[in-house]
Amino acid sequence: EILEDLTRVAKAANDNQGALGYLAHARDLQPANAALPYEFGAICVRMGLYAEARKAIAEALRLDPDNADYNLGMGMVVSFSEDPSRALPYLTRYHALRPKDPEALLALGAANFRAKDFESARPWLRQALSNKKTAPDAHLYLGRIARQEGHPDEATAELKQSLALRPNPEALAELGLLSLQARGFEQAASYFDQALYQDPDNYT
Repeated sequence: EILEDLTRVAKAANDNQGALGYLAHARDLQPANAALPYEFGAICVRMGLYAEARKAIAEALRLDPDNADYNLGMGMVVSFSEDPSRALPYLTRYHALRPKDPEALLALGAANFRAKDFESARPWLRQALSNKKTAPDAHLYLGRIARQEGHPDEATAELKQSLALRPNPEALAELGLLSLQARGFEQAASYFDQALYQDPDNYT
């Protein structure tokens, strides 16, 4: 319990390395406690250590395979790997465990999008539109799909709906790309300026 308290203190102080040290010691003392490797994995994600995160959350799932949070955590980590389709079994399991959680719908849509399976992504994303929490990102992904499939008007409409619901530098960047493709350079520059103002390190 003291090690877990020290972990919380370290996290609050943004000492992720220290938090991992306390958790590693706690895991040695309680190897059957699935919450400890899961928390270890969550901190690894914050540090960008995705391989270590995947290994730790896999251990949590081995100990408690029907835990909804662990399945979601593994699905989210794997969805950013070289093969995002491998996230789908975990996200599908999470959806089965928590069918009313709109985050599951969005996560399944996003994972299919990253796997380039746009046909499978659309139904999940459209379901995610019905919840105000997930609707902005669902519109964003639907806009990205439309842009990549060569439907600029549909893409623009989806992205503007995303922006109407929440400030979103990703949506601005996507609108900039659409303007660039249409040779609307002045409008593209405006969108990119706004995106960079909100998120200077934005990749898109």
